[in-house]
Amino acid sequence: MKIINKKVKHIVFGDGKVVNQSEERITVQFSEQYGTKQFVYPNVFGKYLKLYDANLETAVAQELFSKLVQIKGEKEKNQRIYQENKENEKLKLEIEKKNATKKKTKKQ
Repeated sequence: MKIINKKVKHIVFGDGKVVNQSEERITVQFSEQYGTKQFVYPNVFGKYLKLYDANLETAVAQELFSKLVQIKGEKEKNQRIYQENKENEKLKLEIEKKNATKKKTKKQ
C-alpha cells in the first residue's frame, strides 16, 4: 500500500506527511519542532499513527491485521517445533538410558 505524500497524525508528534516508504519502514515529516521520524510499517498504525484518508486507514489496518496473523502463525509453528524437539530429546535420552542399562546387564 503506497502512502507517500499522505497526511497522518501521530499521538505525540501531531500532524505530518509521509515522505518516504519502503516495505518495512515509513518516514514522516512533522513540524520543525519534531522533524523527520522513521517508523516500522505497518505496525506504527496500530497505536501511534493515523491516516487522515479513512479508506487508506482501513486498508492499512487490514494489512497490519494480516501481518499480525502471519506473525502469530509463525510463533505457533515455532512453538510446535520447539515442543517436538524437546519431546524427541527426551525420547533420545530414555533410549540411551535403556541401552546403557542393557549393556550393564550383559556385562554381568
